[in-house]
Amino acid sequence: MKYSTLSLGFVLTGLIICVVIFSGCSGKSDGARSVSAPTPIKVYSAERGGFITSDTVTKTEEEWKKQLTPEQYHILREFVAIKK
Repeated sequence: MKYSTLSLGFVLTGLIICVVIFSGCSGKSDGARSVSAPTPIKVYSAERGGFITSDTVTKTEEEWKKQLTPEQYHILREFVAIKK
């Protein structure tokens, strides 16, 4: 039971990271991204064993900077934009 809960935690964390990364893959990388309305996307839910519909996370670059540590921001927002 302890390992299945831990595994579920890792899977859910991975899903959240994927949503954050892929929601930031479109737009400009100079911080001038406009904030648009959330759009529905399909993500895999390990808990439900299938795909679910969720809204994309839409935040300004300033909101991301407040929420993430400098290292998280660099990896999740700047590094991904550079790779694109």
